[in-house]
This record gives sequence, structure tokens and C-alpha cells, in this order.
Amino acid sequence: MPEAPEARGEPAVGAHFEPPVPPSIARLLPGAVPRAWLDSRVDSALCAGPGGSIALVTGEPGCGKTVFAALAAMRWNCPCLILRGGAVGGTIAADPKNALIMLGLQLRDRYGPEIFGGPALHIRTDTTAGDVTSSGTLAGTDIGRVSLSPFKRVLIESELRVETLAGEAVNVRIGELTDAAAELSVAQLARDAIIDPLRRLARIRPDARVRIVIDALDESPDLARSLPLGAELPENSSWLITTRPGSYLDRFVPDIDGQITRISLDAAELRRPQLADAADYVRRRLTDPAVADAVQRQLEGTLDDTVRAIAEASDGNFLYLRHMLFGLEEATPAGRLLPQLTGNIPLPRGLEAIYRYFVSQHVHTSGDTAFRRVLGVMAVQFEPLTAGQLAWLADVESAFVDNALNLITQFIERAEIPGDLTFTFYHHSFAEFLLTQDRSRNPFPLEPSREHHLRIGSHYAAFADADWQRCSDLYALTHLPDHLATAGAVGQLSALAGGEFLRRQWEVVGPSSAHATTMATARLAADDGQDEIFLDMLARARDLTADMDDEWEGGRFVLGLLTGDPAAEIRMRTGGRRLPWSAFLCVERLLDLGHDSQALELLDSLPGRPWPKYRPDRSFSSRGIHGVVPEGLIFDIPDDEAASFLGRVAELDASLALRLNQRLYGESPWNQIPNLRLGGATP
Repeated sequence: MPEAPEARGEPAVGAHFEPPVPPSIARLLPGAVPRAWLDSRVDSALCAGPGGSIALVTGEPGCGKTVFAALAAMRWNCPCLILRGGAVGGTIAADPKNALIMLGLQLRDRYGPEIFGGPALHIRTDTTAGDVTSSGTLAGTDIGRVSLSPFKRVLIESELRVETLAGEAVNVRIGELTDAAAELSVAQLARDAIIDPLRRLARIRPDARVRIVIDALDESPDLARSLPLGAELPENSSWLITTRPGSYLDRFVPDIDGQITRISLDAAELRRPQLADAADYVRRRLTDPAVADAVQRQLEGTLDDTVRAIAEASDGNFLYLRHMLFGLEEATPAGRLLPQLTGNIPLPRGLEAIYRYFVSQHVHTSGDTAFRRVLGVMAVQFEPLTAGQLAWLADVESAFVDNALNLITQFIERAEIPGDLTFTFYHHSFAEFLLTQDRSRNPFPLEPSREHHLRIGSHYAAFADADWQRCSDLYALTHLPDHLATAGAVGQLSALAGGEFLRRQWEVVGPSSAHATTMATARLAADDGQDEIFLDMLARARDLTADMDDEWEGGRFVLGLLTGDPAAEIRMRTGGRRLPWSAFLCVERLLDLGHDSQALELLDSLPGRPWPKYRPDRSFSSRGIHGVVPEGLIFDIPDDEAASFLGRVAELDASLALRLNQRLYGESPWNQIPNLRLGGATP
């Protein structure tokens, strides 16, 4: 076993590790209220047994999940992901691949690179040459393509000696560098970044116990689908996950082998300690030395009565308290007490009451739609934007944006970038409130979110290929397809993906984003019955990735277009087998369109091992190119649907149909397959 670094007088592995809590959240931690009762419940959940464990803390927006998660990560000095939408940088981390890479890199920093195994590539060469003529070339090491992993090193040790050099000599020549992560599915990346390294750590350091914190898992349902559960959950790991409730948590129910403890902050029995925490927070704010004297002089009633009234009105919601006490430190020393502390106005009850007051005062009374457009852009933006970007996308003057931002100052988060500031809503719940069309919640809603996505898309509708070829607008190159896909604008999205935008996106943002664009367009087209666009996206993707001919010929590239499909890689609790339902759906679609040879080629390329049996949650439809199978649920394929599909294949290739039948049913009688004829006769 290798000698520990500290035994050699070097710093211990992970000695300089610090959890990457975003600055916008780190600023809140010094004034945070200790929540010993919640710490105790989480610690009990994570120490319940010898195997892997998950404490799943759920609650509505504003109940303190993010600060609690960040404090836990700092206390445990462990890897963490803070995905909360209002946290600057959270949008980037919420992408499932980015999130997994960030976790993998933190594990490497915390526990050492050896948990990822040896170098992905290690080459040693020693070359000696006498003469290299003027027309000659010599390379000590010549590699056509190197695929770089975010976690593993590539070591190339090359020595080159030339006695007489008149031509060209290169010690190391690499034809192409590629990003290995871009070619992996989310499930494969989860194995490479988390599962395998933690299992290797268990062998290297059996006593090491790893804790990982993920906040706001609801911001990334795709990440929720890829986290290890069951047999895949490394036994040396404990996870604290905070999230809003939602259907994306279905795979965490039922509890698998006692791994998961759910703690719902909405539970009635937890209301009392949460109200106590809220009261503690209010008391700390009102008795801060900077404001205490002024507050005591101006309060109507006792401090205890005020603290109790505000805590009860908040219903234990810290986001409510932030907005209710916003500006306290500036107003009180100047002799201005916040109206809500004087008793002259009734306290709003609950977070949405604060939001309703804002829209009734400002959105309802807005003389024109300009302010609504600014709010609409901010409500649907995928990452923080500068004031200049907001002005352009909302069709307003820069001075108007400055005034608008000043008006909503308590609801926004600012972040510095080189030479400018960016802005985003402090919490995504404000965006949801502005966009809801439920007038019992918001009497003055903005237009539905689709209209704001389309408005952003319309700013780029006039861009020609020449404009995209020189485009440096990173936000557009990254997120314009997201806006159009969310709006269901298949025509504009297909025009975008069919032109120079896709190549420019590939060059500037990366191949995974270009793949995502073709995938989103193909899905929308298939759903909308636009077959020409569907096929064009497959052809466009092939043209764009000409160096992937081998993958295309094997049919795997078509599956690559569907990597984000939850049905594309369904993992069983007890192993890594998968049923490529998305491939079947794609094959059925190709058969419908008359592309028989390509459909059979794709079918024949599927894994040769037996497939587990799942059943779609709706009819086996050629329109269903997007996900149809909830991950983690195991069903049987109905015989009539399987027979119908195999019958279609048998019309084209009886031998292939028999092989598929054997994979699905083992030695099941072949005469169940309709249209099956061998040697011109029906068996």
C-alpha cells in the first residue's frame, strides 16, 4: 500500500479542501440560526447503519433548506452542490453533467486522485535518429486522438534525440483532443465520477466515510434520475439532499434497503421547532447592536410581542423573514422604522402575501408593459444577465432597466463579472409567482412563460448564417435552444439547428450542447409529427460529427441523440443492465417513415445480452420518441405489444426477429411472432 502523504512530511490528502459554497449563500451563514433539532434528525439518518445512506429533507421554498445544507457542508468539510436557482452559478451546476463533474472533481480534491485509478493514458517513448533531411519529418510520439477525462491524467513521457536536423522533428504530436465527458451519458458519467471512485476509495481506505451534500435537487430532475440508489449506492457514502417535493423524487420511494430517511419540513409535528427558529432569527435581527436602541425607542408594544407576531406570520419561512425585515439596518438608525414593525399595518401572512403586495403596488399600476417585459425576461432567464442584456431582450432603454432593478432590489441577487454586474431573482419562487396564471394566488400575473421564451427567441429570428458564424453572444449560443424548446417552437428551433448556429455552438460552447440542440429538435419534431424535421436532425447531427462514422454505422449515435431521455437508460436497483426503450421507439418511427434498413441496422446494434422487462406507462406509440418509462419501476412487456413490434421486424428480417424474441423471452415459442416466415413457409 502506498505511503500516506503525511508520513512523508507532505500535507494530508484533502487538507486544503473547502466546500464550494457560492458567495451569495456564504454571506448568509454567519447570521444563520442553529437548528440543532434538524441536525440531530439528519445525523441519526446518516449514521443508522453500516451501508450507504441518504437523508432526504423536503420543504417548500424559503424554509431554510439551502442555508442548512451549506452549514452542513462547511461543518463536515465535504463535497457539495448548491443548485438553488437564485444562487449565482447554480444554473450552470444544475446541468446534470456539469453537476456530476463538479462532484467528481471535489471528490478528487478531498480524497486524492488515486480514487480514480491510474492515468487514462501513459506512454513512454525513447527515440534516436541520425539525420532528418530537409524533406523529412520525425515525431517521437504521434497520437491521432486523445480523449481527456476531467478526473484522470494523461501522461506522455517522450525523449527524442536527433544528431543532424534539417527537416522537422516533434517530440509529441497529438492530432485531436476531445472531451471524454461529452461522449458519456449522464448515467455513465455518474458511474465514472462518483460510484467507481467511492468504491475504489473503500478498498484503499476502508475506514473512510464520505459525506456529500446536494441542495435544491428540484432544480435538476435529470440529476435526480442519475444519483446512485440501491446496489449502486456506495456503502461508504452518506448523502444529505435538500429539495422541494415533486414527482422527480418517486425513485426515492419506497425506501431501498433502509437507505433513505425522508424528513418533511412541512410535517405538522415540525411546525413548533420551525416557529422557534423563526423567532430566534427575528430576535437576532432586532437586537443587533447596530439597530437595537433605535428599534426599542420606536416599537409599538414589547419586543417579545413583535418577535412572536412576525414569527407566526412567517409560518417558519425564512424567505418571508428576509423580505419582511429587508432594509432594517439602513432605515432604523435614520429614524425610519419599517411600517410592519409599528403595528400600524397588518402583517401579511405567508411568503406569497409579500409577493402579492408587491404586484398590487407595482405590476398592477404599471402604465405600460415595459416593466412587465423586464420581469418576464428575468422570470425565464437560464442564468444571470447584465442590465444591457435585459434592456435588449426586453426592448427597453438601459435607464429603464436601472430604475426597474432599483424597484425590485429586495427580490434580486447581484454578482460581479469583469467590468459589469449581472442580475437574477434572489429566489426562483418569485419567478414562479409572477408567471402563475392562478389568480387566486397572483391577481396580476405576467403573460404565460411561453410568451417570454418566444420574445427572447424573436430577438434572434433575423440572424442569418453569417451572423451566427461570427456570433460571440455566449448566452444565446448556450441557451437560445432552451428558450425555443421550452416554448415548443419547433419551426424556429429546426431553422436554428439546420443552419450555422449549430456549428458555432459546437465551436464556442462544446459538442454536448450541440448534441442537446439536435436532441431537443428531434424530440419536438417527432412529437409534432414533423417527419422531415425529425430525419433532417439525424442527418444534420451526422454531418456535424463526421468523425463519428463508426458510431453512426453501429447505430449508437442515434441513441446518443436521446441521452437525456429517462427511458434511454433505465437502471435496475440490483445491477447496471438497461433496456433501450428509446431505441425501440426510434426504430418504430423509422419504420413508419419507410427507412427500413436504418431501423434494422439500429436494432441489430443493440446489446446482445438479455434485456430486463419493463413496460411503458402508455401505448407503444411511434409518436413516443421521448421518455415513456419511469426510472426504477420494473414491469413486464405485454405480449401483444411485443408480438406486434416483432411482427413488423419479421416482415423485413425474420432472422433478426427471432434473435430479438430470444433476447426478450429466452426459449419462448417463436410461433407467437406474427408474419414470421422461414424459407418461404410459416413455421
